[in-house]
Amino acid sequence: MIARFILLPSAALVVIVSLCGCPAESLENARRRTTAKRPPVLIVSLDGFRHDYPDLAGMKTFARLTREGARALRQLPGFPSQTFPAHATLATGASAGRHGIINNVFHDRRRGTYRFAKQVSWYEVPPLWIHAQRHGLRSFVYHWISNDGSYQGTQPTRYHSFDPKITDAAKLETVVSWFKLPRDERPDLAMVYLHACDRAGHLYGPASEQLKRCALRIDRQLGQLLDRLRALNTAVTLLIVSDHGMTPTLGDINPLRLLERAKLADQARLLTTGPIGHLYAIDPRQISALQTALRSLPHSRVFRQAELPAKWRYLHRQRSGDLVLVADDGYRFNTAGARLLNPPEHPGHHGHAAEHPDMAGVLFAWGAGIRPAARLARVRAHDVVPTACRLLGITPPGHSEGRVLFELLRRDR
Repeated sequence: MIARFILLPSAALVVIVSLCGCPAESLENARRRTTAKRPPVLIVSLDGFRHDYPDLAGMKTFARLTREGARALRQLPGFPSQTFPAHATLATGASAGRHGIINNVFHDRRRGTYRFAKQVSWYEVPPLWIHAQRHGLRSFVYHWISNDGSYQGTQPTRYHSFDPKITDAAKLETVVSWFKLPRDERPDLAMVYLHACDRAGHLYGPASEQLKRCALRIDRQLGQLLDRLRALNTAVTLLIVSDHGMTPTLGDINPLRLLERAKLADQARLLTTGPIGHLYAIDPRQISALQTALRSLPHSRVFRQAELPAKWRYLHRQRSGDLVLVADDGYRFNTAGARLLNPPEHPGHHGHAAEHPDMAGVLFAWGAGIRPAARLARVRAHDVVPTACRLLGITPPGHSEGRVLFELLRRDR
């Protein structure tokens, strides 16, 4: 297993700090000032871990987190609740129309096509690890979505480029080792993505035995993480989040079949993942004809850019399709199907709006600065960044749409 990481010399960051409007002081002095009496923060993301998985039978660590730490019963994702845009919202506090990662796959009319890209330069606002670096902190990032490289001249102190062969257990082992480094070398902020149970939910469904076994494995791994963090000679604040939930699939819709019937398949490029599709017209004069044809698509809605619901905060004029397709709850798009409406290829999926009861994820907080046994009924994914900034002792970024979750924090935070 090979994980690439980048070490950024502190001297290179002094210029960046001054460019972002921070005080004209050395990076190390800024870091010491910012982190005085502030424990480091570790954010762990569990891909596809639905809000109710922690309450499955036998989940000892999640019960411990609920008892010793703080919990939100539901953490509502941004729209769409797909892995890449949802992780971008967790990392920026912004909605997809602002941070620019509008789906797992989309087309930028200037830059080209985005397909599960690793480069942070696709973000249109800085993620938390960049924001922290600009405030003089050290951030270490392990497989967070699109964590590679530099953002407008700033990059994390360390990052690991995504490698699907690296297990969740191996990642957590590395993360714990970071906090064993000398005080002037360890991270102030660490962020790590875990595969968790997303694959099991897709392949076997959210109510399957395979999913339950996966959830129990994650529970055991997190228990080992808590024990190792508690054994350190430094206090750590742990935030555990997930990007989205999972719901049973009722059927797969193939929009290409409808376009073929209307003899319009060669007039547009269609990019879909989950229940979201973006259609880019080759000739803008054909948009009306394309929209008329797609209105008869089953279990779906079709929007022009200007018609997208404002509450989704989803419009991105450079990246949104000329037409945006949104499948009804329980359905998803799959252009491999032989018919217009096909039996589900996979029994589980996600990507619907946050109001869908199965799309909510988890949020747990534990350790330094956290109020034990605190509860919230629901929070938003947008709240993670401002809350993490409060724990780190830095101001949240201006683009953040969330709030500090003071209810989960001790009064001195």
